[in-house]
Amino acid sequence: KMVAKQWYDYDRTSFAFVKKLRDVEKCESSSLVFKHASDFDENGILYWMGTNAKTEGEWVNPGTYGLVAISSSEGRTLPYGRVEDVLSRDAAPKNCHTSDDVNAWIAIDLGLVFVPTAYTLRHAR
Repeated sequence: KMVAKQWYDYDRTSFAFVKKLRDVEKCESSSLVFKHASDFDENGILYWMGTNAKTEGEWVNPGTYGLVAISSSEGRTLPYGRVEDVLSRDAAPKNCHTSDDVNAWIAIDLGLVFVPTAYTLRHAR
């Protein structure tokens, strides 16, 4: 059975959010503003990327589909959960974390430079 390609299956240059970022980059007086209203609202940059600049009705996890790069001190395989689960919007928090190490880390590379004014972190417990 063949499955239809989704927007994130095409070349990155065809993504609406990439085109909008390029347009902003060309015009120095232009910028994108993502205004935090509440935790897990639909105003953030990760939501915007996961909905292809809000052109798609359903959010996809940008880490699952390679729209952002996520890495950790453990590599791509965590002892608990999947590394892309750190971006989950599920109602129930995912149990994903590194080993109990003082030098452990998780990094999310959006592939662009931005200045955050707010962000949300949550814990599985």
